[in-house]
Amino acid sequence: MQRLFSADTESGTGSTDETLLDALASCYKNADQWDTRRQIPSIMADKAKIQEWIPGLTKYRYMMARQHILLHGRGAPVPSQSLRTRMVIPQEKLAHFLDFISSPHIIQDLPFGEK
Repeated sequence: MQRLFSADTESGTGSTDETLLDALASCYKNADQWDTRRQIPSIMADKAKIQEWIPGLTKYRYMMARQHILLHGRGAPVPSQSLRTRMVIPQEKLAHFLDFISSPHIIQDLPFGEK
C-alpha cells in the first residue's frame, strides 16, 4: 500500500486524493438528478475544500451535502419514500356528504354577533 502512494508522488501525477476528488467533481458535473448531486458532494464535503473542486457550488448545496452525511451517511442513497395513494370515493357517498354538510341542521345563517 505504501508503494502505491509513493509511486504517485514520485511520478508527478499528484496524490491519490486529488485524483479521486477530480473524478468525483467530474461525476457531479455530469449528474442529472438532484439526489445524485447531493450524494456526490457528501462523499467529499468534510474532507476537502469542495468549492475548489466543484466551482459554482452554492452554500445551500454544500450544507445539504453535509446534512446528507449526518442523516443518511457518506454517499449513501436517499431512501425512497412510499407514494401516497389517492382515495377514491363513490359519487353517491360524496353527494350524500355534501348534502349533509350543507343541510339546514348543520349550516345556519345568523346575523353577525348572534349565536
